[in-house]
Amino acid sequence: MLDKPPRHATKQLLTVVMALVLVTSMFAGVAVAQESPPEDEIADEVYVNDEGDAVLVYEDDATGTGTGEFGVDVAEGVVYMMLTDEIEDDVSAAFDLWVDTDSVEGSTDVAVDRPDEIEEFSMDASGVQTDEESTFDADLDLTVDVEDDPEAQSFEKATTQGTIESSVDRFSTSGEYALETDVPHEMPTERTDVSLAGTSGDYTLKVHDERALMPFEVDQWETETDAQETLEQQFGSIAAELGGEADVTIHEHSLEEAASGEQILDVDYTIEYEGLDELDQELATELANDPEADLTQAEAEAFVDSVFDLEFDPIELRHVDDGGTIDGEWDVDIGNMAPLTEQSVALMEASDDGELEETGVLDDLRAQIEAQAEADLVQTSEWDGELKQDGPETMTFTATISSDADNWEVYVDELEDRGVEQEFDLTFEGHGETVGDDIELEFELEVGQDDLFDSALTAITQDLEDDPTVGDSELEFWEAFDDAGFEVAGLDVDATDGTMTVTAGAEFDDLDAFQEALEDEFYGLSVNHIYGEASEETESTYLYVDGMVDSEPTEADVEAIELVDDETAIHLDATLDDHPRLDSDAAAEFLGTDEDEEERADDDEDEADDTIPGFGVAVAVLALLTAALMQRRN
Repeated sequence: MLDKPPRHATKQLLTVVMALVLVTSMFAGVAVAQESPPEDEIADEVYVNDEGDAVLVYEDDATGTGTGEFGVDVAEGVVYMMLTDEIEDDVSAAFDLWVDTDSVEGSTDVAVDRPDEIEEFSMDASGVQTDEESTFDADLDLTVDVEDDPEAQSFEKATTQGTIESSVDRFSTSGEYALETDVPHEMPTERTDVSLAGTSGDYTLKVHDERALMPFEVDQWETETDAQETLEQQFGSIAAELGGEADVTIHEHSLEEAASGEQILDVDYTIEYEGLDELDQELATELANDPEADLTQAEAEAFVDSVFDLEFDPIELRHVDDGGTIDGEWDVDIGNMAPLTEQSVALMEASDDGELEETGVLDDLRAQIEAQAEADLVQTSEWDGELKQDGPETMTFTATISSDADNWEVYVDELEDRGVEQEFDLTFEGHGETVGDDIELEFELEVGQDDLFDSALTAITQDLEDDPTVGDSELEFWEAFDDAGFEVAGLDVDATDGTMTVTAGAEFDDLDAFQEALEDEFYGLSVNHIYGEASEETESTYLYVDGMVDSEPTEADVEAIELVDDETAIHLDATLDDHPRLDSDAAAEFLGTDEDEEERADDDEDEADDTIPGFGVAVAVLALLTAALMQRRN
């Protein structure tokens, strides 16, 4: 693999550059110039022309199987790298990542060996969040071999489906589930049906309970009178603790002995709660006296009232277990949630030490709540899943998930009217399936936001400024990114037929913004170009320096440079153009920035909405590139 002397300094510089360019949040750090360079940063050769400009050359035996090149051209504002190495023949993958000032896009296409347990697999997923819509859809179909799993073979089927719907003032969800096994059972059926409705401290609880009693419970339920006393004791004590009352009415009651000898209770009753909110004053006082909450009595009362003002319209649950089959369903409808939401924000504000207010988080929350209410935003999610035994050796899992938002475009407009912009536009699409002995996966994603890169850089810089362990030199280095005027960056990884090629590059408007950092890294030298290349035998790095020494230099002048010692071969009156340099045209072609000035002007005039081709790659690819850059000697 490539070595990049001065090994320590250049490794740190390029690691930071590429890590940030590829929009990773990791802070790679900045090297601090040492009083004298370590031995492996001393040049093997140095070529100096009559003007005092120089090329420092580093030669090493190859330390790996990889070949390729890397370089930084300060004048052209280009960073570029291409590495090729051998990999396992059974790996096939392609990744690409493209970043400009307003978007991140990329794609991945991977083929992996299909595990023996997986017989069939297919998956589709897509999502969109823009000013116009917010949707998500996913489907999964998976068939696995369970021949060696006796527990799975005793399982027949499990299903669930349901919906969730929410708005600023209401939350509702409904659905059902079921589980079937072929395990022999002798348990009596157990059933529970529960319904809760009401508001403002007055609630009606209806219960139908059918179950086997434990021996010590029989006396508590033996007669209807016993059941009445038991229920009054259970629910009455709860009501009393909350300052209210509970009225118990039993509609049906029976206690019968099953064939197994167990006593089976079947009881249907209603509990009428009244005045449960009578404790609201006491609860509000406790909350107001909480030093962490920092609420006035009026604020605490408003919060407690919003909790009791929730409307249960109703909440219904059913669960049945007959030993071989379990099934149930739910239906939940909670209304008048807006006051609780608003009071929760007020509680956050009262408990805040000022940070949320200063960053505008609370103002944005209020704006979102108001916009949701004004737009009547309703968000809905649905799912349907099934796991079933297809035969004696296979099991199949299928699932669909989707979500949508009614009046989303109106909601975004209402947000903008309140000074809150959509954070970003997001679209993604993924597909996977079994193909022969492989599983092939494809994924594409695009994230767009005005000044996306600048926003990310500002956030990182702010975090560093707030970190007392970060010094001025580190902050100055990151601030240089802002001054350098980032334009575009790209990463392309191709792995096939036993070979992996990684190509990465970035272009800035003015890399001179890093000049001070470069001089710190290279012991005061004015570096304008770095180029490295590796073959199967050698690794070479060329460091181009402006004005390293005065014009008409002597060997003594050159030997005084910190990166030169008495073992460095010195060549005076040299022609520097004989040494290889980064092909900036090839880097520009890779980045798609090689059009002439007229085309650039046309593009600017059109404010081209066309985005960079390709799509974002996952953290693994970022790690791959960072690892390649850091595969150096200290």
